[in-house]
This record gives sequence, structure tokens and C-alpha cells, in this order.
Amino acid sequence: MFLIKLFLACLLFTSFEVWAKPVDITPSILRSSNYASIVINAKTGRVLFAKNADQRRYPASLTKMMTLYITFETLKKKKLSPLQKLTVSKHASEQPRSNIDLKRGQKITVRKAIHALIVKSANDAAVVLGEAISGDRRKFIGLMNKTAKKLNMKNTNFQNAHGLHHEKQYTTARDMAKLASALKKDFPRYYHLFSMTSFTYRGKEIKGHNRVLKRYEWADGLKTGYVNASGFNLATSTKKPEGNLVAIVMGAQTARIRDDHMIDLLDNAYARLGIKGRVKAKNTLQLKSKNTKKGVFQYVSSNLPKVTNNNDKLCWDALEIH
Repeated sequence: MFLIKLFLACLLFTSFEVWAKPVDITPSILRSSNYASIVINAKTGRVLFAKNADQRRYPASLTKMMTLYITFETLKKKKLSPLQKLTVSKHASEQPRSNIDLKRGQKITVRKAIHALIVKSANDAAVVLGEAISGDRRKFIGLMNKTAKKLNMKNTNFQNAHGLHHEKQYTTARDMAKLASALKKDFPRYYHLFSMTSFTYRGKEIKGHNRVLKRYEWADGLKTGYVNASGFNLATSTKKPEGNLVAIVMGAQTARIRDDHMIDLLDNAYARLGIKGRVKAKNTLQLKSKNTKKGVFQYVSSNLPKVTNNNDKLCWDALEIH
């Protein structure tokens, strides 16, 4: 009987000791040495959250946001056209994955190259666009850095068009937020393309891997990124009448940790703006390409009625994710 009581006492004491240990409630992403993040109100510029936001990080494929910014600017100036065919160079064809397996001498339209950057994060397509715009990749790098300076990205230096690792290519979460905000503000005609989750190329459907677009109801676009040196990066923007947000997460250990943390940051930011409740999407809209002579960048939701695209204006209202 004594032994039974002793056993029960030990069991109770042990259980209490286990229960009494402090619980680590720190998100695992914060333990990453590459971690940085920021959330801003896109309309007012107010910072709602920031952690390591001014520390230098490797951008990985978030670099492609700058390549796209310059591409949209070039389209706006009519120095490129969406259906213009670009020739794939030897250098472009040699780019490692992620890519769409472009071959030297092949042709690809500006439109499809843009789709490839946004959805597939295609390194070969990024080089094709850079070479088409500047004629030389070194000149394009110069243009990227000149544009970064114009956007007041004070702590950013680009060394290539795609984001593959380079020791001298760096940025900060704050600078990436400035770039994401500029894309949204300066190019409303093209910005909805960032909400694409797939596109068709050479008869094959190519799917993307920006899962936050499917998981978060108010997310309306932007870009993922990863190289070993950077960890998992993500830029996300949201569209909501009460407040449009731009958020950057850098340096996560896995894509899932990055995505979960992004959603938490967005939820917390909206709570600070007085918008309560989690907003996980119940029914994600599937955006499908619509090829028209006038609206070569038009996309319509399979859940919405068709919209006529008059005078080559993009039908933004039909593309909102509610």
C-alpha cells in the first residue's frame, strides 16, 4: 500500500513539473536569423508592425517585383507592347529553375513573360524582359538601381533581374514594402495580374505557389521568393474598403511558416484598424485568362459575369477578390 501511494505521489509531482514548465509561445519564424517583416497601411503609409525592417536581407525572387515595375513602366511608355514577341537569348535559356524551359532562339510575348514571372517566378523569362528593355543585362541592372533610388529604396542594391543569389544583392523589408506599394499605386492597369494563380503556356497549364492568395480572402496579389541564403520570403497586398495593406515577410524556415506568419500579421494589422475577425477565404476565385484583341491583360473570374473591355481599359471591378 505504501508503495502504491509513493508511486501516485511521484506521478502527480512529475505531471505537475511537466505542466509547470514555461511554454514557448514565440513564433518559430522569429528564431530565424534572416527574419524581417513589416506591415503598412498602403494608403497612409502608417507602419502597423515592423521587426528588423531596416536590416539587410537577400530579396530572392522578390527582385522580380522590380523587373515587373520597370516592365510595366516600359509598357506605359509604349516602348513595349503586350503581344510583342521577344527572342530568347543563350544567357536567358541557361537560367536555372524556377523557369519555363525557354530555349535559345524561341519567341515569347511580353504578356506571357509577365505571366511567367508572376505565377512561376521564371528566371529565364525575367532575363528575356530585362534584355528586351535595356538591350544588355548590365544596363538593365543599372536601370533597376536607378528606379530603386527614385522609389526611395535607400538600402537596396540589385545585381540581376531574377533574384538568384548574389552577395551584393540586398534589400530590406521596408524597401520591399515601398516597391510593392509603388506597383499597386503606379500601375492599376496591370496590378491585378499579381492575383493570378495559374496561366497557360504552349498548351500547358502552369500553376503558381503563392498559397496566401488562396488562403486569405482579402489578399489581392504580389510575390513569393526563396533562395537558400534568404529563406522563404513573401510580399502580400490586400484590398479592403477599411484599409489596404502591404506586408513583407522575409527569412522564414519553410513556406508554410512564412504563409502562416503572414496571415497572422495581416489579421493583427486589421484588428489594429478596428476590423475584427479572421478572414480566411471560403471560396477562392479562380482567375482565368481571357484573350481579346483589345484587352490582352484582361482576366475574368469564373464566378463573375463577363465584362466588356472597352477602349483597351482593364476592367478592375470584375477582378476584385471579396
